[in-house]
Parts: sequence; C-alpha cells; structure tokens
Amino acid sequence: MIDATEYENVMGSFPSGVIVITTLNEDGEVVGLTASAFSSLSVDPPLVLFCPNYSSMVGPIKNLIQPQQPVDPTVYSRGGMSALPVLA
Repeated sequence: MIDATEYENVMGSFPSGVIVITTLNEDGEVVGLTASAFSSLSVDPPLVLFCPNYSSMVGPIKNLIQPQQPVDPTVYSRGGMSALPVLA
C-alpha cells in the first residue's frame, strides 16, 4: 500500500498527457495500452481512474513513466482487440 503523502506527491506531479497502463500476460511478457484520461480519485484508499477505449483490454496495473526511462509509449498505441485474456 502506498503512503498517502507519497500518493499525493505522485498524483500532483502528473499535470496531463498520456499514461501507459501495463501488466504481464500469462507468458510473463509486458503488455499494455495508452490512455489520455487519467485522474486521482481517492487518497485513502489510493485509487485512480483511467478510461481505455471500449475495445481495449488491460489488467489492473498502472505505471507513471519518468522522462529518463527508456520506454517507447508508441508500442502501446495500437488500437483493436488482442488475443490476451481478461485479467480482471
């Protein structure tokens, strides 16, 4: 569980933009999608809201990518369904 102060600091540092929502598939590979709608809902418990396209599939994990991280967010910008199982 994240500390409330740390949660507020992290959420306060995300002004706008695109977030990459990631998880692992059953083979342990990283999969994900991009979402432009992202918001803080609650500090206690720590909850966030993101709104993927209705045809997207995603697991329950989110990551805020720092500018120095070598991640190409365009990898997760493809539309449409994949063959991934629903992980909810």
